[in-house]
Amino acid sequence: MIAHLVLRVADIERSRLFYGVLGLEFVAEKHAAGPRHYACEKSGTVLELYPRGDRVPAPIRFGLYVESVRLAETELGELHGHAIVGRDPDAQTLTISDPDGNTLDLIERAQNG
Repeated sequence: MIAHLVLRVADIERSRLFYGVLGLEFVAEKHAAGPRHYACEKSGTVLELYPRGDRVPAPIRFGLYVESVRLAETELGELHGHAIVGRDPDAQTLTISDPDGNTLDLIERAQNG
């Protein structure tokens, strides 16, 4: 079980909007002298979006459950800064890149699970 995942992003507001389309609701946070960032907790895992500043982080790959892969693809089609990397033929999984080059597997949650 993952406790938290930190993504360092070039444009924190653009990334917040991108992940918001996928159903993640972020709250603004700031700890002591650290930078303002966003955090979202789902099922015990925290995803944080931090400004990357001068850092150039290595891209990562992770998966997110979505209610509908087709709906997520349609809604993301209205945003810029992502690309489709691959598609499962039965439309249960869509692999995309986010605005910072991270790879996401969008996995349709089973209706009974």
